Amino acid sequence: MAEIVFTINESGENLNISAIISAEKQDSRLVKDVSNIIAPLMLATASAEIAKFFQHLNEAHHG
Repeated sequence: MAEIVFTINESGENLNISAIISAEKQDSRLVKDVSNIIAPLMLATASAEIAKFFQHLNEAHHG
């Protein structure tokens, strides 16, 4: 099984998002290859959605 962990850090007006992917040693090469393809796509999608979320929060907070 592969696992993808997203980390989000807000620094001033910047939002830093990173992803770490890990697969168990006994996982098949296919699982690792697919995970390495999917992880960047998930990160790009999540980055856009998370940025929108924080933008809405900021707008609501600052009126």
